[in-house]
Amino acid sequence: FGNERVFASIYGMQSSGRWLFLNVERKGWRGPWISDGTPKGTKILPRARSLKLSNPDSFVNYKGSIFFLAYTRKGRALVKMNQAGQGARVVSRFKSAFDLTVSDQALYFTADDRKHGGEPWRSLGTAKSTRLVRDVFPGSQGSYAADFTEYRGRTFFSATDALGYDNQGLWS
Repeated sequence: FGNERVFASIYGMQSSGRWLFLNVERKGWRGPWISDGTPKGTKILPRARSLKLSNPDSFVNYKGSIFFLAYTRKGRALVKMNQAGQGARVVSRFKSAFDLTVSDQALYFTADDRKHGGEPWRSLGTAKSTRLVRDVFPGSQGSYAADFTEYRGRTFFSATDALGYDNQGLWS
């Protein structure tokens, strides 16, 4: 690339080993792009516009596929695509979702399903396997779990329980 200015702004990137996945703003639209590290090999993710994906983040490599979170017309979505950046599809939709990571051979993230508030979720990469881990702070407020980390074969995270936001605890 050198000194070439290809984008208006880059808001994050992640490598899958084969590709760079970028959150790029260009011409008033922020969306997912893929790159092989060359100007010619840098392009908008196929199907990104047809799926109405915008502001992607948390790209992770899981079981031979790339997963990330992005906005759609209906809120945030867990999105799956193959290693070549092809075949993007929405796995699950939420009001909000963030902090996607791989831990304990699964995908973990925080999501608000409009019923539980921001709580920890787990997925094996399919809609059927995507489920609430635990309703740490019952009700619509949510615990806003974060910092998912694998330790000795278990996934730990921080979350706020019913005692309030000044009382964040360690959960598994």
